[in-house]
Amino acid sequence: MAHARGRKETSGEGHNPHWLRPLLVTALHTGLRKGELLALTWKDIDFAANILRVERSKNGEKRALPLSRTVQSVLKGIKVRSMTGRVFPISVRSLRVAFEAALEKAEIENFHFHDLRHSFATRLSRTVSICTR
Repeated sequence: MAHARGRKETSGEGHNPHWLRPLLVTALHTGLRKGELLALTWKDIDFAANILRVERSKNGEKRALPLSRTVQSVLKGIKVRSMTGRVFPISVRSLRVAFEAALEKAEIENFHFHDLRHSFATRLSRTVSICTR
């Protein structure tokens, strides 16, 4: 099957790959960077403590993030586990192709993956300002 941009589709690189929704929901609810998401392993997630650990961030520091109910539910819903232990065992290219296809299908222009991180920060700042009033 040919891809819209003339590339051949391979497993996981379609217009609606099974991993895209969980990855995007996790990105939107955690503010993780693309590289942090793709490096995330099941060992980094502690469902009992509601914590997600980032072992290697862009600045080299480790950090822990709270898991929302939404992210817990989405991650627990992932039935296929990779032999590598990665939560999202895909390449940067596969993510880019699927993300661009989803944007095209939704007729969304001028939106980049990193914008999900900005959306998270905006939503977080609104929540924090409400809680501190």
